[in-house]
Amino acid sequence: MRRHRTLIAAAAIALALAAYFSAGADRPIVGSPDPDARVATDFKVDLIDGGSFTLSAVLADRPVVINFWASWCPPCRQEMPDLEQVSRDVPGVRFIGIAIDDTESNAASYVRQIGVTYPIAVDANYAISDAYGINVLPQTWLVTRNGTIVRTIQGAVTRESLTAYIEQDLGVSAGN
Repeated sequence: MRRHRTLIAAAAIALALAAYFSAGADRPIVGSPDPDARVATDFKVDLIDGGSFTLSAVLADRPVVINFWASWCPPCRQEMPDLEQVSRDVPGVRFIGIAIDDTESNAASYVRQIGVTYPIAVDANYAISDAYGINVLPQTWLVTRNGTIVRTIQGAVTRESLTAYIEQDLGVSAGN
């Protein structure tokens, strides 16, 4: 009987811990702007539409929002229409989506379904995601024109939250 109570207590504790840790899973973890922020690692990647994207070349013109995602990731799928809308609302910022642990055909199929117009690439060899230390999806990174990473967001963003971060951290407003 004592062993049975111990097992029930252990199961109850495990259930409580699981509920506690999953309660915040839908809320993004936002890194605040850091005065000692690091410089974004430059990369060149082939896009699924056949072009290419080089971070340093784009930063010469305007700031960049990098979104790490996967077509099989529910929060990634949830946020993608909002990312697309913000990319249209704020033309003064360039967007790129980097699909991780995904196939090019699955990524291409999903972005076509949603109507994504910003550049999308697949990080097939994990070079970019490893350089950025990506271990959770989705993640969104805001990078200034001088290449400084000013904000990282783990978890799905909304149109409103991303627009506010872009205005606050990159100094670019909707319509600009």
